Amino acid sequence: MIGRQGIKCHGKSFSEPPTNQYTHDQSENTLLVGDCRAILPTLRALSVQTCVTSPPYFGALRNYGIGGGIGHEARLEEYVANLVAVFHEVWRVLKDDGVLWLNLGETWRSKRMLAVPARVMLALEQDGWLLRDVINWHKIGATPEAVHDRCARDYEEVLMLTKSRRYFFDIDPIREPHRDSSLERAAYEARRTADGGVKSQNRQGRLKANTVKLNPKGRTPGAVWSIAPANFRDQHFAAMPLALAVRCIMASTRAGDVVLDPFGGSGTTILSAERTGRVARVIELDPLYLDVTIRRWEQITGIQARHGESQISFAELVAKCGTGRPAAPAPSRRTLSRSTRG
Repeated sequence: MIGRQGIKCHGKSFSEPPTNQYTHDQSENTLLVGDCRAILPTLRALSVQTCVTSPPYFGALRNYGIGGGIGHEARLEEYVANLVAVFHEVWRVLKDDGVLWLNLGETWRSKRMLAVPARVMLALEQDGWLLRDVINWHKIGATPEAVHDRCARDYEEVLMLTKSRRYFFDIDPIREPHRDSSLERAAYEARRTADGGVKSQNRQGRLKANTVKLNPKGRTPGAVWSIAPANFRDQHFAAMPLALAVRCIMASTRAGDVVLDPFGGSGTTILSAERTGRVARVIELDPLYLDVTIRRWEQITGIQARHGESQISFAELVAKCGTGRPAAPAPSRRTLSRSTRG
């Protein structure tokens, strides 16, 4: 069940944070509408195992029509400070052995690359986070950028941050098949040592140990993840692919754990949590995107979404009060790329 909080026809404005009457069952996937800076403080401390999120990039053209949001700041320093404030609150709700996965896009201004992920990364470290890894998400088949004086950007960075040096991480679910060269070498070593070293002794005078031992579950993945961008469009032109979110969730949670996404977008995190047997808490500023998420959820899972307070179905809510506000204008073509061209 999905609880859809703060809908206007129930007397709550879109920007108003949920109150105690919206306390949710820990076993339910929950959607909360509003600014994550207002909603995060209402969540229980140490209640989330991992956070998987992709904030709007700096200079975002996504028009909320309800007062803007993160990504629309006039200065890069303001954008970085706002993200640090959000993830300072994420620190509070994240368990001590939890992991934050933060996908950030790059931005160019006046032919200058702003190095946004690096700036945010350093600012988060100053706020206490421990940077454990930087994943390069190689976007297979990404839409080419119309640039001629630099290379096209076909990857984004995913920062892996923790609260301390001790955290939960399970590499096995994200292991990859061994390369052919590794399998061939392992097979050769097995043949070389199978006869007790007779051939080796004749050739080398002694038997060297079999030094190739492959994990039967696969090899440890590298820090470049080649995953095609999401083919889902609708109102969202930069949705995180399910495969990327699933990989992050599987590596940093156990079955039944809670996954947080303060920038819900089109619902990738909540769908990935459902697919992997986890529970999601997703916050989204724009009610229109909440409607997109719920329709996507119902289409993919076949599960009917219900309002968390009244328990009436999403279809009944739409029939009663519509989507909550007129549809946003069609996004500019510039939103097809997560990086502002430069």
